[in-house]
Amino acid sequence: MRELLNRCARIEKIIAEIYRKLAADESYRPELRAAFRQMALDEEDHADQIGFAMALPEESLAPTRIGVDDFLEKVQARFELVRTRSIPEDEVVLLALDLEEEFNRVHLGAMALFRDSRLRALFKGLARSEEEHLATLKPFLAG
Repeated sequence: MRELLNRCARIEKIIAEIYRKLAADESYRPELRAAFRQMALDEEDHADQIGFAMALPEESLAPTRIGVDDFLEKVQARFELVRTRSIPEDEVVLLALDLEEEFNRVHLGAMALFRDSRLRALFKGLARSEEEHLATLKPFLAG
């Protein structure tokens, strides 16, 4: 189970890197770049919170993968895409929305599986944060 939490933290850190890279792209509107900067900070904070969760006793955790391996591969592919080419703003917003929606599902799935109420609360909070990120990104779809 610790490996699951490690993978979740790794995903958070890669998504933070994606958002930092996007925030540095001067071809995007300043408001979108500011949103990506804040979301990068949020994702780093999520990784830290998951790190604290790893200090809980092993019996607090439920043995499952909840689709994390597949999502990790997807996130790594998205990072490589963002790292190696410039993506039009409308496409990058869709990319970010897709990542946030999928990670929200992962967080909600994890929340339902943990035995420890502190872990359930942590992943519920992470899911809530992803919902806030979705709300932040959606206005950029319209242009």
